[in-house]
Amino acid sequence: MNKKGLSIFLGATLLVGGVTSFVYQNEVSDFFDLLYTPNVPAAVANDFWEVALSENKGRAKGYVSNPHEYEDFVEGYSKYDRASIERVDEQAQTYYVKTQLKVYRDVAYSIPLFTVVTSIDGQYKVDVEATKLSVADAAFDDVISYYENAISGGEKVLHFTRDDQVNPQFIAVAKQQLRLSLCNLAANSTELLSGIKDALFTECEPGEDTK
Repeated sequence: MNKKGLSIFLGATLLVGGVTSFVYQNEVSDFFDLLYTPNVPAAVANDFWEVALSENKGRAKGYVSNPHEYEDFVEGYSKYDRASIERVDEQAQTYYVKTQLKVYRDVAYSIPLFTVVTSIDGQYKVDVEATKLSVADAAFDDVISYYENAISGGEKVLHFTRDDQVNPQFIAVAKQQLRLSLCNLAANSTELLSGIKDALFTECEPGEDTK
């Protein structure tokens, strides 16, 4: 084959390969993600959710610490379901991968959680039960982050400070609102989960600064 013929052949091959990769982009990327993911906590969490939210949920067993006890982690299926990873926290060789789920059923749900990843015989696996239990912590983490960001922005932009000290009236209002909000959250969450309206905590009783 002469040089001209060789260049045409290579050009056509690259073109076909490029078109094939574009057409099958999702399938190819999914396949290689699952096959070649390095053994690091964030990647394992990512690949777990990729299959746990797919139509082939059975493959998720390969990513969990107790495959014999594993059942479908997420009820139902939608092609629009997504999981995004925000950060990784490590404590005592257990990794808490902050994850945001977007799932579509009768309505759209946004569910924060920590995908809990531990090492089993040198391989990182997802602890499904600990991950389920993390939703409340992750939701509270989101609330606190939003609250702190709002307070910081208010102090810097809306000039909460006065004479280099925070306005005492703002402190009183913030404390009252924070206490009330947390108490209502505790009561409503308890009733939602158990079906029983629990008594408020003693910390929720009005204090001298909130009367």
